[in-house]
Amino acid sequence: NKSQIEIAKKLGISYQAYQKLENPRKCNPTLKTLEKIAKTMKKKIEFAIK
Repeated sequence: NKSQIEIAKKLGISYQAYQKLENPRKCNPTLKTLEKIAKTMKKKIEFAIK
C-alpha cells in the first residue's frame, strides 16, 4: 500500500489536504480530484444514479 504522503505527492497536494479527503466530515472532492485519486491508485470510478 502507498502511504498517504506518497499519494499526496502524486496528486500534487499537501499531506494535510489529502488527510481532509479521507475525513468524510471535511471532504467534498470535485470529480477532477476523484479522477486523479483513481488514476493514482490504478482504479476506475463508476457512478450509478438510482
